[in-house]
Amino acid sequence: MSSGTVVFNLAGVSVLALVAGYMVRSALVTEHTAQCSRRYPAGMQFALDAQDGAPLSTIELQARAGLREWGVLENAKVVLASDSPSGKSLDVSLAKISSEGSRIQNGLGFVWPVYDIGTASSACLSYSVYLPENFKFGESGHLPGLTGTGTVTSVDGETSDGTFTAHVGWGQHGEIGIDVRSPYTGGSWFASKGQAEWPRGHWVKVDQEVVMNTPGRANGILRMWIDGSLRVENTSFRVRASDEVKMGGVAADTGFITSANDKVVVRLSPFVVQWQ
Repeated sequence: MSSGTVVFNLAGVSVLALVAGYMVRSALVTEHTAQCSRRYPAGMQFALDAQDGAPLSTIELQARAGLREWGVLENAKVVLASDSPSGKSLDVSLAKISSEGSRIQNGLGFVWPVYDIGTASSACLSYSVYLPENFKFGESGHLPGLTGTGTVTSVDGETSDGTFTAHVGWGQHGEIGIDVRSPYTGGSWFASKGQAEWPRGHWVKVDQEVVMNTPGRANGILRMWIDGSLRVENTSFRVRASDEVKMGGVAADTGFITSANDKVVVRLSPFVVQWQ
């Protein structure tokens, strides 16, 4: 056997080994999808500062909150926060507020309409949240999430106008997830991969992406990243039956769904919405 033949055979073995290694790696490694805030163009921020740069007063915050609002005057306060990613924090007490009917309202709720977003086919919401170290879950709750058309007051009920909300949230045991309300889903919980639990005691970056489905098809996308790790992904998402349903803005509800805890404060950084 010539030395050339030996070299050729060894090279062939090396190529086969590389191919085999690549195939094994491809089978084990899932393609990484970068968080939406890195992929989308610049958007709009719900700023927490007044024109003079000082933190918003509760009156100013309520004025920005619009028609559908509760708990802003009672439970919200914008403060300077050196540990916040933005230098300011929207501190939300989850204390009970007076409300009509059987629902126990706590924390706060409002819709931030992003008026230029209506022509977008997809949107990205990003912000940071701080749950205190002693935060006790025990009851499901909501954090800000994307919402789509209809009227702002229809966000809370069963509607036929196409309104949907995709609240970032926590489960009874602190599970990370998204609570989606729409004519198609009713109320559906999209849980985190591996039933991951919300971190406590430090700021956590949240990125949420909603890609609208083609009417009549289940080809939309719902994703959420926590500190850059993809935790929720659904690629057969369906929230609309016609092109009349548009992206709308942010449902900023923060608090427990059916209970209250006046000893807990959840902290939020300014919301940023991007779209394309």
